[in-house]
Amino acid sequence: MRAIEFRDPSSYDDRVFALLEHYGVALCLHDMHSSASGGRIVGPFIYVRFHFGESKYGGAYDDARLDEWGTWLAARAASGLDAFAYFDNDVGGHAPRDAVRLRNRVKQRRVA
Repeated sequence: MRAIEFRDPSSYDDRVFALLEHYGVALCLHDMHSSASGGRIVGPFIYVRFHFGESKYGGAYDDARLDEWGTWLAARAASGLDAFAYFDNDVGGHAPRDAVRLRNRVKQRRVA
């Protein structure tokens, strides 16, 4: 399994996406300001990196954002795609708690 994360928005190009698909590389989705990837699925699985809580590389995610991602990820997983999510470390230690909160939302929506 391979994934690539772009930080330069110019990389979000159909020609790049075609190459990723051809080589079986997933596009890493992320929410970093000024280079957020959006929700386009490219590749054989979904990999999401969460960078931005209350501030760049810090703070907890609010419930509304985790609700949106939980719904989106549950729908993709229900369609048969493997989905992985990773929260960047932060000084306040929010990443592991946010990961559990997101996992619970995905589970709730998969059951519903």
